[in-house]
Amino acid sequence: MACIPSTDQTLLTAGKPLGLLIYLALSPGHTATREHMIDLLWADSEPDGARHALRQAIWFLHQRIGAQAIVASNTDLTLARPIDSDRDAFVAAIERRDFEDAVELYHGDFLPGFAAPGGADFEHWADLERDRLRLMFHRVAETVVRDWLSRGRLRKARQLAARVRDQHPNDEGAWRLLLEALLAANDSVQVELEAEALERLLQEDGRVPEPSTSAMLLLARRGARVEDTARPSIRAELIGREEEFSAILTGWEAARQSTGRQIHIVGAPGLGKTRLLSDVHARLRASGAQVVVVRASPGDRSVSYALAADLALAVAALPGAAGISSGSASALVGLNPSLSVRYSAEPDRAADGEALRRRRARP
Repeated sequence: MACIPSTDQTLLTAGKPLGLLIYLALSPGHTATREHMIDLLWADSEPDGARHALRQAIWFLHQRIGAQAIVASNTDLTLARPIDSDRDAFVAAIERRDFEDAVELYHGDFLPGFAAPGGADFEHWADLERDRLRLMFHRVAETVVRDWLSRGRLRKARQLAARVRDQHPNDEGAWRLLLEALLAANDSVQVELEAEALERLLQEDGRVPEPSTSAMLLLARRGARVEDTARPSIRAELIGREEEFSAILTGWEAARQSTGRQIHIVGAPGLGKTRLLSDVHARLRASGAQVVVVRASPGDRSVSYALAADLALAVAALPGAAGISSGSASALVGLNPSLSVRYSAEPDRAADGEALRRRRARP
């Protein structure tokens, strides 16, 4: 990052004149003292030699970017001409909360590989700025990935999550983000490969995974083992259903915060309703939610609570389902007698309206 724009050639390459220019561009008021710049970039030189080297760098910059670009007094140096940089564009995009634009503007590390004799203090300053910009990118990219996942833009979310991981290969948070995006996309093959790669990395480094990393690896392993013969493990992205996808996830969040919601998806056969629900299921599972899928059969319409009985069976198979209250267990056994094997409670014998009231209130 922080490259000086040019139309047909590179105006400046890595070196102390570029370091001088960039430091002035990022300093308050675009000003620094001569002595400070000497300490940053020519600390290994004798005072007279350092001052001469600074004058040479200023002369070189005048030749390359214009004589009026840097105003030099006896004590101070001031950048008098605005210099565009991808670093400033990236920071400006974050400040105006245009996070999608920000991730497009981040092209990699700030001043990568800059090193110069006598410039240890400048390199330390560049390291701090590099780490700060990396962290900013990681945070906004994570926000963008989760926003894209919530809107069903799974392919772009996966690509950006992979980019974050590639730029932060030792950051467990970056790995978790990638695994979450792959789980949401139902890419069981890549989920398994990336989970194995993360486990190897942790083992080679002798690191104990963070609790959230362990939880995500467990989710990844479960997701990789899920077999669904109705769909391949790698699928094309669902197109044209982002609004519906987002509406379902919004309903899910509202239900988590208050009361239950019912969302009806209506459409002609072949429009992708089942595929849409499958993608929603994968997204919620990737976020750590406990989700079940139950298919209603038209032939069971005349059987009271037939769908609820199947739902009770699926819910009872979830982790933690054994810890429900006796009243809830009684209602579940009443809905599906086969659950008496799992729960010792007597089945709820209520019928008609009272049965409906209890079964809505307890489970």
